[in-house]
Amino acid sequence: MITIILQSVFCNIVYSVFDLGVKSDQVANELSSGFAVEINPITWYFVFLLIMFSGYAITRIYLGNVLINTFYAAIRYNRALKIINDNSQFQKQVDQVLLGFYFLSIGFFLMILMERINFHPFGLIGFKLFVFNVLLLMILLFSRSIILLIIGVIFNQSKLFNEYLNHGFFYHQLAGIVLLPMNFLLIYTTGIFNEIIVIVTLLTFAIIYFVRILRGVVFATKHGILNIYLFLYLCALEIVPLLLLYKYICSVSYSL
Repeated sequence: MITIILQSVFCNIVYSVFDLGVKSDQVANELSSGFAVEINPITWYFVFLLIMFSGYAITRIYLGNVLINTFYAAIRYNRALKIINDNSQFQKQVDQVLLGFYFLSIGFFLMILMERINFHPFGLIGFKLFVFNVLLLMILLFSRSIILLIIGVIFNQSKLFNEYLNHGFFYHQLAGIVLLPMNFLLIYTTGIFNEIIVIVTLLTFAIIYFVRILRGVVFATKHGILNIYLFLYLCALEIVPLLLLYKYICSVSYSL
């Protein structure tokens, strides 16, 4: 079974490399002749994934084993607290790079899912849909962070809310790294193997999200936050947005 998967992946990669060379020649010819240029989506997928894996390799060389460190921070409270209290320039660079991986990896994955179910908000497709997803993720994440920081200032608990936000960032970073190989397999597998990868990826997301909620409960317990406030927070900033997103997708799907 693994052999079949590897053969499928290898064949698709070879096709992408060959297609990239063919398309490059076509682009050169079309530019010289004045005709419009149209790039096969699989071509820029290959280039994007190549850049992402190269970026991760460079990150690992200069910033260490970020996957292991992020994973331990996600499952060990004290390890996460140690990283949060590290205000060095090195740690800030690690956080920024991993957050970039999160936006790009999740944006690409959402684009793949939207293409599969033929869901194109504002008529966007391909690379434009990918850029839309990345910008939307950035707006949602930063808006949520700003709201929490404002609440912290209002209740004179800025340090507490800032620490909670940093705990949540570990799970965004972990999802961004884990999704790199998943995106690769989603593009370069077919048939039942591709369906399995989709299910595994969604389950991985669900597990990461559940563990993040659990970390929030642990955080609230350690800081003596009343259960009623924790419940209100989970409803306002965690559960309700998911329900609204689900309702929006369902309404759009029914209208298609």
